[in-house]
Amino acid sequence: MIKELIKQLKTENKSNKTIKLYKNNLIRLFIFYNYKEPKDITVEDVRDYILKQKEEFDRSVSYQSGINSAYKYFYLRTYGKKLKTHKLPHPKKPKKLPKVLSKQEIEKFFSVINNFKYEVIFWLMYSSGFRSGEVVRIKVKHIDSKRNLITVISGKGNKDRQTLLSPEILELLRKYYKIYQPKTWLFYSGKNKKKHISQRSVEAQFNRYKKLSEIRSNTVPHHLRHSFGTHLLEDGRDLRIIQELLGHRNIATTQIYTHISKVNISNVKSPADELLRKKRR
Repeated sequence: MIKELIKQLKTENKSNKTIKLYKNNLIRLFIFYNYKEPKDITVEDVRDYILKQKEEFDRSVSYQSGINSAYKYFYLRTYGKKLKTHKLPHPKKPKKLPKVLSKQEIEKFFSVINNFKYEVIFWLMYSSGFRSGEVVRIKVKHIDSKRNLITVISGKGNKDRQTLLSPEILELLRKYYKIYQPKTWLFYSGKNKKKHISQRSVEAQFNRYKKLSEIRSNTVPHHLRHSFGTHLLEDGRDLRIIQELLGHRNIATTQIYTHISKVNISNVKSPADELLRKKRR
């Protein structure tokens, strides 16, 4: 049954991440109910399972939502009708501001990197807004040096987009190409040019250099992407352009950078200023 669902997900061009998420969530749910006939699993059963994950195992909001989405999709594709989900919990993600590194922290981070391959990878993430899962899948053919663009294939939401390729990064890439001579994958794994480097390797190396540079301990690779968006905004770039470069479907997602941009805050005049000036006179 789950095998058929996976075939359906592949037919719909769902990302590998989504397929794995749905598969694992459904298997855990069915195991929990001792492989009960799926049609006999009620909305109340799914609700109780989600609540158990929340209360007993302290599962994240994303984890809870994943169970919800997986079973709704399964029910629709298996029985051809929507599950009445008004009784299912709909956990909301807390609205948190993205973490951003200052330009000084970025400089400190890059100053300790002693592996050229990873230096190029991290510069691409910061200079072009790549996610770690995207940067490892860059192919040589995705680099357009004439138009100063890089194509991102099957990014989040299985969407393609184009992002900028700065002249300085292009020079780094040319140097990298001479040394490593990639054929298909830009960042291949070890000596195997037919396989790209793993996302886990990128994360491990990031953690290594993070410690060496003594920047904030809670920093993760994705914060390079957040820093890219915020620093572009601080440099006066248009919000719509930043939205396109980051591949955000909704401008509201990009607008969150306006809440952490120091430019917007520093340009605001306090209402106390005029009163204090008058008082000094």
